[in-house]
Amino acid sequence: MNINSLLATTFFILSLHASNAAHMNTNLTAPLTIGITTFYANKQPIIKSINQINRSTGPVLFNFTDSQNKRGEWYEISETVRVEERSDATLVQHVTYNNQSSIFFYPLKILPDRFGSSGVKYIVDTWDLSEFTDFLIDVNGNSKNSKFKFTIYGKCSKTFECQSYETNFQISGGRQQIKLPFRAFKAKFRGAQYSDSLHSFLRQVTRLRIQAYVDHNAPKNEFGPGSIEIHYITARKLKPTTDNY
Repeated sequence: MNINSLLATTFFILSLHASNAAHMNTNLTAPLTIGITTFYANKQPIIKSINQINRSTGPVLFNFTDSQNKRGEWYEISETVRVEERSDATLVQHVTYNNQSSIFFYPLKILPDRFGSSGVKYIVDTWDLSEFTDFLIDVNGNSKNSKFKFTIYGKCSKTFECQSYETNFQISGGRQQIKLPFRAFKAKFRGAQYSDSLHSFLRQVTRLRIQAYVDHNAPKNEFGPGSIEIHYITARKLKPTTDNY
């Protein structure tokens, strides 16, 4: 990411905090005082493991707001093996005067004859999510690109050899909670859909990915650097129904 892109994205984040603070309720309040913003560019956000914290909705898989949590590694992942077309995406810790979160940076490049994408992945030590019914992502976004994918991977040694389930979602301006029901996830393997039992698949989740994307024929103003602020990602268990999976 060049210095101009980084400065532009940093300015966006500062503006984001100031413009959206007035719209948050008492449980989702960010400080009006921006203070000094610090970015730790070592790709080590805060993480709390699946068994460490429980709320009424389920465990918090990633709590980026708690400074006491353990740190983890998020890695860039692209749809291409060509070095010159890789996205340089990253997820970094974001600290203000009395607020903490993580920022997902995603430069989107114009690529010939296919969509541009930019994502990060996290490798876990095999999570069993079969007792849950959806994810809840708490985000703050005001980027020119609003299209995203959330992917979970099964047990395998390399990401591109993994069977996976993915779903698409969009983010509007301001802070919001995005619900991703498991029944909306589609099975994928190397770009092709396949048939598999989602419930059994969820017993051995080894990776998660967050990805921004744009169609190759989209307007040029949708390409370029972008970012969203992430506060936490929760797995939820709703009342059992026949439509949960």
